[in-house]
Amino acid sequence: MPGKIETVIADVRARIRSGAYPPGLKLPSGREMCVQYGVSQMTIRTAVERLRAQGWVVSTPGSGVYVADNPPI
Repeated sequence: MPGKIETVIADVRARIRSGAYPPGLKLPSGREMCVQYGVSQMTIRTAVERLRAQGWVVSTPGSGVYVADNPPI
């Protein structure tokens, strides 16, 4: 059974692949994602950092986290 971080990562990737989260879309806030997934802010931060490192999202300080223009679909 995947852990909470892996579950969040898999769901965000699936949303990007399906087009539900198109390139350039701003992801929900960390707080909104905590509620959506029922996890802590640290879990969301870790998941987003891994997605960023893998090229799925880009973060803009003070603005938010966005789906990358060319995610590794």
